[in-house]
Amino acid sequence: MKDFAKLIVFVYGMLIVQTVPTGAFSQFKPDLPLIAMVWAGTRPPRIAGAFFCLIAGLFIDSASGTPLGLSASVYGLVFIACGYYNAVMRADALSSRVPLVFLGAMFSGSALLLVRHYTNAADVSFGALFTLFTRASLSALCAVPVCVILDATEPKPIGVVRHRF
Repeated sequence: MKDFAKLIVFVYGMLIVQTVPTGAFSQFKPDLPLIAMVWAGTRPPRIAGAFFCLIAGLFIDSASGTPLGLSASVYGLVFIACGYYNAVMRADALSSRVPLVFLGAMFSGSALLLVRHYTNAADVSFGALFTLFTRASLSALCAVPVCVILDATEPKPIGVVRHRF
């Protein structure tokens, strides 16, 4: 229940920050809900994270004008991939979450770019690819403090020392 409440508060704040236009730098905003989805995907109770993949994706789609369900499906696929990677490789450290955020942001940006390209809403050019790479890099950089904050609010058992780096 604590994970569920923490995700409610954190994802709600990130969705507000993500959907508010910031002027000239609005295309270079990091994908903040994706960071929360990667963090939730590398944690054992996955029910709350799967629910918020759907809600965050639908909210982003309705606020940004992308086809409804695109972000929800992309967030869901990234969430499933992170859960699988965590089960196989034990990806609960910060050093493994940051590359997962970068790859997830590249995947979600590529999916959005391809959908916009096939609906004739955008063209694949060097500028679009540069924006995609820059946004993925910013997402990975922002994942460092966000994952540290989320991990710091996690209750730890007494006597267990876990190094996150």
